[in-house]
Amino acid sequence: MYWRLFVKPIAWFALATYMSFWVGNAEQLNVSAAIKPMMDSIAHNVAYFCAALLALSAFGYLHAGYRIWRWQRGEIPFCPRCGSMMEIRNGKYGEFWGCMSFPRCRGSEDI
Repeated sequence: MYWRLFVKPIAWFALATYMSFWVGNAEQLNVSAAIKPMMDSIAHNVAYFCAALLALSAFGYLHAGYRIWRWQRGEIPFCPRCGSMMEIRNGKYGEFWGCMSFPRCRGSEDI
Protein backbone atom coordinates (compact mmCIF):
# COMPACT_ATOMS: atom_id res chain seq x y z
CA MET A 1 0.00 0.00 0.00
CA TYR A 2 2.85 2.43 0.75
CA TRP A 3 4.38 2.21 -2.72
CA ARG A 4 1.49 4.19 -4.21
CA LEU A 5 2.51 7.24 -2.19
CA PHE A 6 6.03 7.24 -3.60
CA VAL A 7 5.35 6.66 -7.31
CA LYS A 8 4.91 10.31 -8.34
CA PRO A 9 8.03 11.59 -6.55
CA ILE A 10 10.07 8.81 -8.17
CA ALA A 11 8.71 9.79 -11.58
CA TRP A 12 9.61 13.47 -11.01
CA PHE A 13 13.10 12.48 -9.84
CA ALA A 14 13.61 10.25 -12.90
CA LEU A 15 12.50 13.04 -15.25
CA ALA A 16 14.83 15.56 -13.59
CA THR A 17 17.73 13.11 -13.77
CA TYR A 18 17.09 12.39 -17.43
CA MET A 19 16.84 16.08 -18.32
CA SER A 20 20.05 16.84 -16.42
CA PHE A 21 21.83 14.10 -18.36
CA TRP A 22 20.37 15.38 -21.63
CA VAL A 23 21.60 18.93 -21.05
CA GLY A 24 24.96 17.82 -19.70
CA ASN A 25 25.65 15.68 -22.75
CA ALA A 26 24.09 17.99 -25.35
CA GLU A 27 27.48 18.67 -26.93
CA GLN A 28 28.13 14.98 -27.48
CA LEU A 29 24.73 14.10 -28.94
CA ASN A 30 24.31 13.81 -32.68
CA VAL A 31 21.48 16.23 -33.41
CA SER A 32 20.41 18.00 -36.54
CA ALA A 33 21.36 21.59 -37.31
CA ALA A 34 17.75 22.68 -36.77
CA ILE A 35 17.53 21.24 -33.26
CA LYS A 36 20.97 22.33 -32.01
CA PRO A 37 20.14 26.10 -31.65
CA MET A 38 16.95 25.23 -29.82
CA MET A 39 18.87 22.98 -27.41
CA ASP A 40 21.41 25.72 -26.78
CA SER A 41 18.73 28.31 -26.10
CA ILE A 42 16.90 26.26 -23.49
CA ALA A 43 19.93 24.61 -21.88
CA HIS A 44 20.36 27.24 -19.18
CA ASN A 45 16.66 27.08 -18.20
CA VAL A 46 16.65 23.31 -17.92
CA ALA A 47 18.90 23.46 -14.86
CA TYR A 48 16.28 25.53 -13.02
CA PHE A 49 13.53 23.24 -14.20
CA CYS A 50 15.46 20.18 -12.97
CA ALA A 51 16.01 21.86 -9.60
CA ALA A 52 12.28 22.53 -9.36
CA LEU A 53 11.50 18.90 -10.22
CA LEU A 54 13.93 17.68 -7.57
CA ALA A 55 12.34 20.00 -5.02
CA LEU A 56 8.92 18.71 -6.03
CA SER A 57 10.06 15.12 -5.58
CA ALA A 58 11.53 15.94 -2.15
CA PHE A 59 8.25 17.58 -1.14
CA GLY A 60 6.39 14.51 -2.41
CA TYR A 61 8.49 12.22 -0.22
CA LEU A 62 7.96 14.43 2.81
CA HIS A 63 4.22 14.63 2.18
CA ALA A 64 3.98 10.86 1.73
CA GLY A 65 5.85 10.34 4.98
CA TYR A 66 3.50 12.75 6.73
CA ARG A 67 0.48 10.87 5.42
CA ILE A 68 1.92 7.56 6.62
CA TRP A 69 2.66 9.11 10.03
CA ARG A 70 -0.95 10.35 10.37
CA TRP A 71 -2.26 6.96 9.28
CA GLN A 72 -0.06 5.13 11.82
CA ARG A 73 -1.29 7.42 14.58
CA GLY A 74 -4.83 6.39 13.65
CA GLU A 75 -6.03 9.85 12.74
CA ILE A 76 -7.16 8.93 9.25
CA PRO A 77 -7.67 5.72 7.32
CA PHE A 78 -6.46 5.07 3.81
CA CYS A 79 -8.77 3.93 1.05
CA PRO A 80 -8.70 0.13 0.69
CA ARG A 81 -9.12 0.41 -3.09
CA CYS A 82 -6.70 3.14 -4.20
CA GLY A 83 -4.57 3.99 -1.15
CA SER A 84 -5.42 7.69 -0.94
CA MET A 85 -6.61 9.41 2.22
CA MET A 86 -10.21 9.21 3.31
CA GLU A 87 -12.42 11.89 4.82
CA ILE A 88 -15.66 11.90 6.74
CA ARG A 89 -18.66 12.36 4.49
CA ASN A 90 -22.39 12.55 5.09
CA GLY A 91 -24.55 10.22 3.10
CA LYS A 92 -28.06 8.91 2.90
CA TYR A 93 -27.50 6.52 5.83
CA GLY A 94 -25.28 8.75 8.00
CA GLU A 95 -21.60 9.48 8.24
CA PHE A 96 -18.93 7.28 6.65
CA TRP A 97 -15.30 7.41 5.52
CA GLY A 98 -15.18 8.22 1.82
CA CYS A 99 -12.18 8.32 -0.52
CA MET A 100 -10.86 11.82 -1.27
CA SER A 101 -10.43 10.95 -4.96
CA PHE A 102 -14.16 10.25 -5.16
CA PRO A 103 -15.07 10.40 -8.83
CA ARG A 104 -12.22 8.03 -9.75
CA CYS A 105 -12.49 5.80 -6.68
CA ARG A 106 -15.62 4.89 -4.79
CA GLY A 107 -13.96 3.28 -1.79
CA SER A 108 -15.71 3.72 1.54
CA GLU A 109 -15.71 2.38 5.09
CA ASP A 110 -18.09 2.58 8.01
CA ILE A 111 -17.13 4.79 10.94
